[in-house]
Amino acid sequence: MPNLVSVSSFTTTEDDPFLSFMQRKHSKKGRKKSGVMIEVYRMENGQDFEDIIFNQLQLLDVRGSGNFCQRKTKSNTEHVQYKCERGRKTRSISKNADPNRTRANDCGAYISFTTDEQAGQKACVVRYSLTHCGHDPLNLDERRVSKLDADLLCYINELIDQGKRGMAILNCVHKWSKTNGHQDFGDRRFYPTPADVKYCIEARRARTRYDCNDAQSVEHLCRTDLQDKILIDQPLNSYLEGLKKAGRIKNKSASRESQGRRKAEQMISQGWANIVLWQTNHVCYVPSETLPATAGYLVDIMHATCECQAASQGGMCKHLHTALTLAATKGIDVVEERRQHATVLCETSSYTIDDVFLTVLDGDTVGIVNMKMMTCICVASSHDIDCICKYTAELVVLKHSITFPCPTECPVQSFDSPDKVSEQPSDCFKRLISDISQWSEQNHNVTPQILTQTKRLHTRIFGQFNHIHRHRKNIPLHPYKKIDRKSKKNTV
Repeated sequence: MPNLVSVSSFTTTEDDPFLSFMQRKHSKKGRKKSGVMIEVYRMENGQDFEDIIFNQLQLLDVRGSGNFCQRKTKSNTEHVQYKCERGRKTRSISKNADPNRTRANDCGAYISFTTDEQAGQKACVVRYSLTHCGHDPLNLDERRVSKLDADLLCYINELIDQGKRGMAILNCVHKWSKTNGHQDFGDRRFYPTPADVKYCIEARRARTRYDCNDAQSVEHLCRTDLQDKILIDQPLNSYLEGLKKAGRIKNKSASRESQGRRKAEQMISQGWANIVLWQTNHVCYVPSETLPATAGYLVDIMHATCECQAASQGGMCKHLHTALTLAATKGIDVVEERRQHATVLCETSSYTIDDVFLTVLDGDTVGIVNMKMMTCICVASSHDIDCICKYTAELVVLKHSITFPCPTECPVQSFDSPDKVSEQPSDCFKRLISDISQWSEQNHNVTPQILTQTKRLHTRIFGQFNHIHRHRKNIPLHPYKKIDRKSKKNTV
């Protein structure tokens, strides 16, 4: 790899004893593979290792030596290896996959960077093998399936976080690529298709999506097509709450929240209330202690959200506690603000109803409320706060006169529909079985839900394992075994 780096930045090994020593040292490490070259360059004081790697890869890209992406990193040493983007093995029967259709060409080209220090002098060791196989890096037609540029991908993710959609992102990408001097529309690295942008949006949302309440996810799963595959469904929240009350597990969210409350009191006592910038009655910028030069974190006390990293780790952060305390001193009633906002959402019909679930659409915030249990998955509800979504659900239930059956009532009614007085459990069970038997004879439309519940009841009665503890049931001994056991006792 001649003239890989400029001579002004590094010193070569020709007339430098230190570089000659480092060249011999790293050449002896391991057996040298065919086609692998080793070059050593002196690193000047204050020279950043990451900048060296970036400049090297950029020069390789400009000279058409291939596009490399990071593969391996050793945490203990500064050793970074970059392999050709087409180094993945192909899954097809033929090893020579078409490079115009896939990047899995099993290319062995790579370049690695290592730093080594001796006697106060630092060197950069570069190992490389630029012999490509399975594809030609100079073939322009193969760039149609190239990987998106890393800088462009970061720019696309920023646009997605800003709320931009497909066509707006494509226009911004077009301007960005032209500004950076890329004119080849056939190069996928800098000119992605609408399908590529759609995939980036879905991947970004999948990585940032979270569910604040696992019970809601399980309840949603029970209503999908996979409900027949569920064997046992046990709510997790009640179990975890019981363990917390018994002192079996630590409540980290509560400890973080108490710590945030103490820090908020310290911030207010130090006079931070004068530098909090209020945009509205419920939105403000609270300055950061670690990054005082920034504008601060955006805090919304109505939705109980903050942009800081600690807010996503459970419990209310110090910025949110500070904003709530200052709002109380200013005479702002946050609960009344939430009720008024819920009234506006209800009047504008900013919600959708799906069975017992109410999806509240409040700008960029979405909350799902179980109207039967009055539980929500929003951030404010995770802090044990009566959120806007719950207030909206209460108004929607009154507006549409939605009623839910009492869970204590028996959902099955007899076909004869006589007025039943209090019954014994055995009589009630026999009556229910009789009603089911009559229904099965008259109606053959058995839904998967009914079949699943029937199988569970059958397993509960005739199964070999206990339903709760999963222990094998005690099967009574046969009469002749009882006689044998009694005779053994008498003999002893």
